[in-house]
Amino acid sequence: TASTLTIESAQPSDAGNYTCTATNVVGSVSATANVFIQVSPIITSPAAGFNYTVNSPIPVTFQCTASGIPPPLITFNGFPIPTGDPRVIIGDPITGSVTIGQQNVSTTSRSLTINSTRDGDSGSYTCVASNQGVTTLYSNQTFQLVVQLLPTITTPPANLTVIQLNSINLTCGASGVPTPNITWWRTWSNGISTQLSDGQNIS
Repeated sequence: TASTLTIESAQPSDAGNYTCTATNVVGSVSATANVFIQVSPIITSPAAGFNYTVNSPIPVTFQCTASGIPPPLITFNGFPIPTGDPRVIIGDPITGSVTIGQQNVSTTSRSLTINSTRDGDSGSYTCVASNQGVTTLYSNQTFQLVVQLLPTITTPPANLTVIQLNSINLTCGASGVPTPNITWWRTWSNGISTQLSDGQNIS
């Protein structure tokens, strides 16, 4: 004879020891099995969200926290900074727990810090949480970083000598994040500067 115990939609609270007992007129025997419930990692949203904007060279820290059973492992990958860049510091894992329903579920937190942010650091940084049970389960979340850069004059205006009544054409180019606006100023002989308007044929 055989008997099957079925528990639909297993939850963490179902983990534990289950004993079957076979009995007849001669006596009884028992056997016990331990049931472990693997809970897929879930990455929780940090208070700061997943989108970051910083002004270079201010550092930035991404904090990734995931819950699951067993405790998830957290790694960071897929980011634009080359491996081994000393500005990148990945913190040691910090474990804890959170209550989901009436059950305590393990959590793991890990941080990624970029010191002295600069041009080229903008992009996607992916946190991957995984745990190993019946199979390896994964969860991932992408942080988006925009590094704002101080404007740089890429094409300075050149000194000119212009014949009277001819046009004066001065060109100025600049780069930055976000894209900078360019304005023109005239410094007079008394040292006072005034901003020139579009109505003065500035283009």
